[in-house]
Amino acid sequence: MRGMMCGRKWGAIVRGTDATLHHWVKALDGSAGKWIERHGDDVVLRSTSFDACETAEQVFEQSVSEIEKLNSVGSFCRTSKELLFHGVAGIHSEGPIDKYIFATGVVGVGAEGFAGAIVSTVEGVSPAQVESKEQRYLKKLETDWHLRNALKYLRQARSESDIVDIWTAIYDCVDALGPYIGRGLSNRKLAAIKKRGNEFRHVHTRDKSPDERRRLRAQADIDLQSIEDTVRDILDRDDG
Repeated sequence: MRGMMCGRKWGAIVRGTDATLHHWVKALDGSAGKWIERHGDDVVLRSTSFDACETAEQVFEQSVSEIEKLNSVGSFCRTSKELLFHGVAGIHSEGPIDKYIFATGVVGVGAEGFAGAIVSTVEGVSPAQVESKEQRYLKKLETDWHLRNALKYLRQARSESDIVDIWTAIYDCVDALGPYIGRGLSNRKLAAIKKRGNEFRHVHTRDKSPDERRRLRAQADIDLQSIEDTVRDILDRDDG
């Protein structure tokens, strides 16, 4: 299943609510190396990171990383629901796309394809003329895996319901921000949040009263907001 045959490119077939798909079409204009295309009935995420891939398996692995970055930024900006990976698209200069559907780690080639012109919009939605906040953030994440991990753990903390899992994600998030100590992050503040995270991720919530569990959750919300404010300051900082 080597893919770099005549005129062939790669993409990730994605699913999501109409609002989510429309949002990412507007937010991505390609300058961050990512954009959205419509191929027949399929919405396809394109990325320059797929260019070096030779097989659908490699594109699948890269797609997981790319979609995770989009979802982390979308969650952080509170602008979109989750994008879901549906399959790998093999895109030719003409004709239908090839579909590769993954299940339990085994790749299969979908038999169906959709003919028609490649359209760079989804239901008439076009990329915005002004660079979006999401696109600016994605550019920074491409070269800073510490921030990439911080956003991933923030998203995880916001999506968890178990208090121990929330505090574990908070701890991991602060740990990822370690290199920023002294570059806009307060040592004392960071150390205090990390200490609470280390303590509370090991608590046995069944031994805690409802009031104590509510206190742990309330403190988590306070610390998450503080971390988000700090991360936003870093992302909005002009490094140029």
